[in-house]
Amino acid sequence: MLPFREAMDDERIETAKLLLDHMDLSTLPTDHDGQATFICIAAASGSETLVERLLKHGCDPEAIIKTCGDLATFGHVRVLEMLLDHGAALKYPYLAAVYSRQMQIVKLLLARGVDLNCWRSDGENDILSSAAADKSMFKFLLEHGADIRVDKDGDSLLREAILRNNLAVAGMVLDRRVKPEDERKVLERAATWDTSGVLALLFQRGIVSGRTKYYRSTKAVELALEAHNAPALKILLENGWCLFDSELYRSHQRDGSQDIIYHAFQARSPEEIESMLDILFSNGVQINRTVCNTTNIWFPILERDAYSLKLLLGRGADPLHLTEYNEIPLFYAVNRNFAAGIKLLLEAIVSSERISRRKLAEDVHFALAWALNGVKWDAARVLRRFYYHDLDGTALIAPPSHRQVKDKRDMDEQEWAMKYFGPDI
Repeated sequence: MLPFREAMDDERIETAKLLLDHMDLSTLPTDHDGQATFICIAAASGSETLVERLLKHGCDPEAIIKTCGDLATFGHVRVLEMLLDHGAALKYPYLAAVYSRQMQIVKLLLARGVDLNCWRSDGENDILSSAAADKSMFKFLLEHGADIRVDKDGDSLLREAILRNNLAVAGMVLDRRVKPEDERKVLERAATWDTSGVLALLFQRGIVSGRTKYYRSTKAVELALEAHNAPALKILLENGWCLFDSELYRSHQRDGSQDIIYHAFQARSPEEIESMLDILFSNGVQINRTVCNTTNIWFPILERDAYSLKLLLGRGADPLHLTEYNEIPLFYAVNRNFAAGIKLLLEAIVSSERISRRKLAEDVHFALAWALNGVKWDAARVLRRFYYHDLDGTALIAPPSHRQVKDKRDMDEQEWAMKYFGPDI
C-alpha cells in the first residue's frame, strides 16, 4: 500500500494504476478510516479507472462518503457521480462544492435531489453563509429554493456579507426584506469590517439609524477607529456620528486629539494612514493642540519611524513645539540617535523661518554636545554637518580651522568633540 500511496501523492497515475493492477486487494484495511484514506488518494486524483476497481472490490460505503468533500473541492465530476451511485450521501460534497465555488458540482447534486437547506446549525443556514463570498453562487442557491430566513436572529447572512465585504450579497439579503433584530450588532460589524459600501447601503435602506437613536449604547465609531476602517468611519460621520462618540478620542483628563492621531499611525499601510488622517483633520482634530503646553504627537521619533515623522510634519506638526519635557522635538530625536528624524526636523525648522540663525545655532550646538556626550554618533554626524553648513549651503557658523581639521585626524571623535565643543560634553 505504501508504494501506491507514494505514487498517488506524486500524481504518478500510470504508476499507481500499474501497482493497483498487481495489488492483492485483500490486504486493504478493513476499518473505515483505513479504507477512507486509501480510496481518498485514488478518488482525489480524479482517476475513474482506479476508483472503479476499488468500488468493485467492495470498499465500505461509509469510507466512500468521507472522500466526497475532496472530490467536490477539486471538481472531479465523473468520479463523484460514481461514488454517489455507490451510496455516498449528497450533503457532504454539497457543502464542499459551495465553499469551493464548484458550480458544476452544485448543479449535479441539485439534479440528484440534494436538500439545499440540509446544513443548519444554531439556527443558521451554513450553506448560504459559505456562499456569501460569491454573489453568483449565492444568487443561484436563492433562485433554487435556499431558505434565507432560517437564522434565528434574522441577520446572520447580512453579517456574513459584511464580513466578506460583498455588497451584492448584502443587497440580495435586504431585497428579501430581511431585517435584523439587533441593529447595533449589524452596525458595529459594518463599522469594523465593511470597506465595500455595505454600511452606506444599510443607512440608505433604513436598516441602521443615525447617532441620535442609540449612540450611547453602541461603539460604532470606536470600532471603526480601532480597525482603521476609513471608509466606514467616513460614512458614520456623514450620517450624524462624531469622533467624540469614541472613548479613544474622548478623555476626562486630557485632550484626545493626540491619542487619536497616534492611533491613526498604527494602520497597516501608508494608504490607510493617509485616509485616516484626512478624515481626522477634516473633522476637527488639531495636530498642534496641546494640554498644559505639551504635546505627545512625536511618537514617530520614539519609534524611529521616518515615514510617519515626515507625514506629521507635512500635515503641519510644529517642529518648534515644546514637548512635555519643555524642549523642542529635536532633542527627542538626538536621544534616540535618530539621524533621519534629525534631518527632517532641521529641514522643517529652517522652512518655518520662525527662529533666528543665532538661536538655531545655539540649539544645534547644544544638541550636538548632547549627542557626543551620549555617544550618539549617527545623530552627531548629521548635526555636525548642519552645524557647519545649513541647508542653503551658507555657513551657519565659521567653518573649522586648519588646526581643528589637523587635530581631527589625530584624535578619536569624542576627544575631538571635547576639545572643540567644551568641557561640559
